[in-house]
Amino acid sequence: MNSDETDLAQSFLRARPMLLRYARGRTGEASEGEDIVQDAWLRVVRHAPAVLAAPVPYMLRVVRNLAIDHGRAQSRRLRHDEVDALLDVPSASPGPEQSAIAKSELQHFVRILRDLTPPSPRYFDRRAAAARTLCQYCETAWCVDTHC
Repeated sequence: MNSDETDLAQSFLRARPMLLRYARGRTGEASEGEDIVQDAWLRVVRHAPAVLAAPVPYMLRVVRNLAIDHGRAQSRRLRHDEVDALLDVPSASPGPEQSAIAKSELQHFVRILRDLTPPSPRYFDRRAAAARTLCQYCETAWCVDTHC
């Protein structure tokens, strides 16, 4: 390490408690404040020649900017309950109860169809069929009690 880097490191170590207090106050969490100060140190080292004129104000500005960026990122980040709500999508496939009901209805309809005799054309009227349910039509056309 040369003398400039040593001076910069010493300035950072002296200013670190103040920078931590500031970052913790901005983020509300100690661990987030630590992360921000660590990131600030990496940026300060990267721009070392520009920092040497006034290291503490520069470090404070970097910490402030990182804290603001952190706050913006936090405001855009979804909370756990929001993520859970997005992931709680109902399944498109029917459940076991719905499947059993549909299967029972289908079997009942198949039994009715097996017992039918072909209907006479006089029962097939589109206007009348549109006004009736399928069960009503079957009862009328084939004289069968469908139990619908």
